[in-house]
Amino acid sequence: MIPDPDAMGTVWKRCLAALILVTGLFAHPTAGAGAAACGAERDVGAGALDEWTWRQLNAIYKDVGDARYDEAFDDLTAMLERSGRDRYLQAILNQALAQVEWARGRYAAALRYFEQAVELDTLPDETHVALLYQIAQLYYAEERLEEAHARLELWFCSVPPDQVTAAAFVLEAGIHARREDYAAALKAIGKAIAMDETPKEDWYLLELAAHYELEQYPEAAATLEILVANWPDDKRYWLQLAQVSDRLGRDSR
Repeated sequence: MIPDPDAMGTVWKRCLAALILVTGLFAHPTAGAGAAACGAERDVGAGALDEWTWRQLNAIYKDVGDARYDEAFDDLTAMLERSGRDRYLQAILNQALAQVEWARGRYAAALRYFEQAVELDTLPDETHVALLYQIAQLYYAEERLEEAHARLELWFCSVPPDQVTAAAFVLEAGIHARREDYAAALKAIGKAIAMDETPKEDWYLLELAAHYELEQYPEAAATLEILVANWPDDKRYWLQLAQVSDRLGRDSR
């Protein structure tokens, strides 16, 4: 008996459908000093906004806090049209518009505004680099995998190693999995699991699915043993472990 193909398909559906949630999509990871590209330093001065602009933005942020997204969007758009050549203000407004569109569930529009904020290249390093991570997440959600990978790689090389989170490696693993690079997916998800004291169930499901795709049945059995030990009420894990163990037993004869 070999592992049930339907069960393998279910594993992929579960782990990929949940990936956006477990990576903390729409989160703002901590970021240190960044670069415009790997090995290139950014030269960004301290931006400043006048008091009138701050008051306008504070009023808009209050609208956002009260879920008045349409009003906030209209006001931000009007401010952007009046921003003239102030690139720093334009970047601030594009970032704010992205967050509003994000809140309204308009992710493609949010992505465009985030990209514009980054392309203006005037935001402080911490904000600039954090936006790279958000952009990578949105590209992933939009199935634009090559672009998601490129942005995530830029984020990885723009933050100190001690500020890279397990969630970032889960995102990387998901990108590789959807590109059918299962060896790279295993490497990334392995890093995530090793970093976290309480790895998520869906992380192991992604690892399991990659082992299946690579026909690594001893490794799949080891992952299933972890799933059975931690989530014993899910009978599917017991069934799959029995199937894999049966195959390994027959192969060893």
